Amino acid sequence: MLGKTLRDRCLQFVYDACVRWKYPLPGIAADVRYANRRAERLYERKPYHGTVALVKTTDPAGGIFPAPLMGWQDLLQGQVVLYDAPGNHLQMLAEPAVESVAQILRKRLRTAATKEMS
Repeated sequence: MLGKTLRDRCLQFVYDACVRWKYPLPGIAADVRYANRRAERLYERKPYHGTVALVKTTDPAGGIFPAPLMGWQDLLQGQVVLYDAPGNHLQMLAEPAVESVAQILRKRLRTAATKEMS
């Protein structure tokens, strides 16, 4: 069996070649998990200086991301507005908790639209 690093490099080569030459992706290279891992490796994190609405759950996942900014403190350089949503990380986008998240997003979008129009 290929070592993980060599396997990843081979898959990366196949993926890049298929994208470049517009060939269909073979099995594993078309896997969403592979694409997500690849995107994560290539993404360059940069500080953000704008306003951020940070939605956190009322039932945190065992302190993995400690409050208040849940690991974002090094990147968020502007104003951070914190909101609480019921449930945990997995529940916040499922009924009934998703309604609270939707209300938060509606409020923030209205606020942003009002500022943009003035």
